[in-house]
Parts: sequence; structure tokens; C-alpha cells
Amino acid sequence: MKKVLSLVLIAVLCFGLMAGCGSEEELAENLYDAYDLPSMVTLPDYNGYSFEEEEVTVTDEDIDDTVQVFLEGLATTEEVTEGTAEKGDTVKIAFEGVLDNGYTSDGMKSEGTTITLGNAGYIDGFEAGLYGATIGEEVVLKLQFPENYGEDELNGQPVTFKVTVLSKTVSTIPELTDKLVKENSNYKTIEKFREAAAEELEKLMKEEEVIRVKGLIYDKLFGEAEVPALIEEEVQREMDRLEANYKDIAEIYGQEWEEFLETNMSFTEEEFLEELKTYGEDIVKSKMIVYTFARAEEIAVTQEEYDAALEEAMFSLGISEPSLFEMYMGCTIEEYGELNHIHLNLTLDKALDKIYPNVVKNAAA
Repeated sequence: MKKVLSLVLIAVLCFGLMAGCGSEEELAENLYDAYDLPSMVTLPDYNGYSFEEEEVTVTDEDIDDTVQVFLEGLATTEEVTEGTAEKGDTVKIAFEGVLDNGYTSDGMKSEGTTITLGNAGYIDGFEAGLYGATIGEEVVLKLQFPENYGEDELNGQPVTFKVTVLSKTVSTIPELTDKLVKENSNYKTIEKFREAAAEELEKLMKEEEVIRVKGLIYDKLFGEAEVPALIEEEVQREMDRLEANYKDIAEIYGQEWEEFLETNMSFTEEEFLEELKTYGEDIVKSKMIVYTFARAEEIAVTQEEYDAALEEAMFSLGISEPSLFEMYMGCTIEEYGELNHIHLNLTLDKALDKIYPNVVKNAAA
């Protein structure tokens, strides 16, 4: 079982999840309501679709994985100043580098930097040279900067680093006991925790299976729907919206537009516009099909549902207040919703929910 599923499960077991439903009184704004979509899109006979749900099985290993994630979440850490450093350890190091010609700089020395060995991005040989190093003892590393390091003084130059591992961070995972379970979950014993884990795992796995089948339904619907002509003004709207977003990002980075395209996206202006047009056409085709499908099923997204989805997106990004969203993200939460097509996704999910039981029933017939 994927660890992400265990993480979701721990949230359910320890804290619970809340869900709500929207009112039918007010619908969220949708620009595609202005178009006669049924005359523009021919939908396939999706009522005859047949997709089978695969049976899900919760194994002891799945439950063990969930228990392990639970324990890892309760782990404590401390810095130790004895032992050795190994690949994957988080360590604090002091170092100083000097070229063979005697040159050094502030960037080649530190009195205390914390890194994860094997994942810190230092020049070849630096981190590997610390594997097995004794904490507190100096290690001398004779290395060489890459030819294209990016600093004229250092490119291709031999260098000697004197490095001391000052400490490393050690994580201690607690032992699973009834007392631990009682103090950190809604359950009093290991047995009850595992039983609840099994029930929630089955629920989550079934939800994942529904998502998989929904994806198959949409893929077939999208592939078989006929859209002879796209709504060009909507294609241009999508292109303009995305281009403006990228230009805002370039401004945040303090880069000229052409520089941003070249260094951050590896595009020329012409290549970018080609990609932009492809993107705009793909999104508009998707929206035309989905909103035609939704009309056929008499589905619409309420304002309450849309607002709740925006709030969920905001919280998923670690932002607690709408007033802070633009400061951190460079756009309002409403603009973010448009850029990420949240209304489209909500509409599709509601429409698929409506036809899903019949599609699965067809498979069972």
C-alpha cells in the first residue's frame, strides 16, 4: 500500500474528517452557460458504458504500514555528538575549503551547516567522503570543482576541504503499546486501533477504486465525443490567463520575459506560444465536453460547493486566510481556482457520480 494512503488514514483515525454538502439555491458562475453547447458537441452513448470495479483486499502488511506511519509521526529527535555519520543521516558540519593556489571565499566555509548526506547537492566526493566519518574528528577531502561550476575562480580547480561532523540528528520511534495508542488516537488498545485501521483502509481503497473507474469513464467519453470546432474566444481566454500568470512569475523572479522563458522554461517566444495554443485548445475541448455532459445530466456546481473547494485548495497549500493567499501565491484564491480549473473538476466529478452506478451495474449484468 502506498504510504500516502496511510497518511490519509492516520488523519481519519486520530483526528477525524468533516464533510458537508452545498445548497442548491445559488449556482457558481460558469462562462460556458452562455453557449449552446449541445449544438457544438456530440456526446457518445455513455449510458451503455460498462466498467467493473476490482475487489479490494486489506492485508496484514497494509495494516502494519499504517501502524508504522502512526509510530513515525510520534517519533522524537535529538542531536548526538558521538558515533559515525552515514549516507542518509542529517548532520551538522563545519568546513573550510582552500584551492591549491591558496584562494578561498565565504562560500567555501561554514561554522555550522545542516545537511542530509547523499542529498545535499555538494560537489562530487564531498558528501561521500563523510560516510563513516567519526563525529567530532576532522576529515580532509581532496576534491575538484566541476569545469562548469559557475564561478570563474573555482571552475575545474583542485580544492582541499577540512570538514568536521559536529553532530547528527537521531530519530527514535516509540514502541507500540496500548498506552501509546490510547494517548494518541481515538482507540484504547492496539487491537482496536488495527481493527479501525483495517476498516478505514478498506474504505479508502474502495474510494481509490472508484476514482480509477471514473478515470476510465472520462477517458472513453473524451475519446468518443465529437467537437468539430472549438470556441476560439475561450481558447484565447485560456491562453491569455496562463500567459499572464507566467509573466507575473517572471516579475516575481525579477527577470525579463525573454530571460525567464529561456532560463526557467527552455522556450523561445515562438515555442512558448505554440505550447500555449495547444494548452488552450486542450482545456477548451475538455470544458466543452464536460459542460455538455453536465447539462445532459442536469448537473451544476453550487456557489457553496465551489467556495468550499477553493477553501480546501487554500488549506492544502498551507494558507489559513484568504487575505494571505495573494501575498504567498501571487494571485487571489479566485484566480487560482480559474487557473487550476476547479469548477471544471467539480462539475465532472458530480456528473460522473450520477452515471457511475449504472456503468458499474452494466458490468455486473
